[in-house]
Amino acid sequence: MPRTGRWWDTLRERLVAFDAQLAHDALSRFEARAGVTLAPVRVRAASLDAVLTALRPEGRPLVEHHWATWCESCLPELPRIEALAARLDGIADVVGVSWDRFDAPDDDLDASVARVADTVAAQRASWPTLVLDATPEAAFAALSLPVRTVPQTRVLDADGGVLKVYTGPLRTSDVEAIATLLAAG
Repeated sequence: MPRTGRWWDTLRERLVAFDAQLAHDALSRFEARAGVTLAPVRVRAASLDAVLTALRPEGRPLVEHHWATWCESCLPELPRIEALAARLDGIADVVGVSWDRFDAPDDDLDASVARVADTVAAQRASWPTLVLDATPEAAFAALSLPVRTVPQTRVLDADGGVLKVYTGPLRTSDVEAIATLLAAG
């Protein structure tokens, strides 16, 4: 029988964070030994149409994760999203959608992309992130999101059907549930 409870969830979350730190440290040692720096994951600005296209599954399930650098609960969640991406490698795609422009629409687009790219690089995230360049109203209408807050995560099947929606930060138990759901195919 699986263990449950707040203390168990806290312990599992700390273990995931510890695993992410171990992976980060191992990658840093590899880069130092090899004398290379691995290219960071691509972060780019995207129009609403480009985001809608990127969020269409291409023959396999897709996890779309909405977040922002200004969101206090988003940053601690990123290692869990990374753990999920690692678990789903070869099974499903993970795409991040940054809402950074919603908080500062008058900021220079390149500055927003750079801020997101710095966060993604610091977190060693392996999944692509699109910095949504659209008004919140247009994004909410087009994306049919259940809430107007981050973080939120939608799990789509290979045909684009919504399997599960998570509002708020993913817990370690949510990562396990998503991995189990998508591995079952």
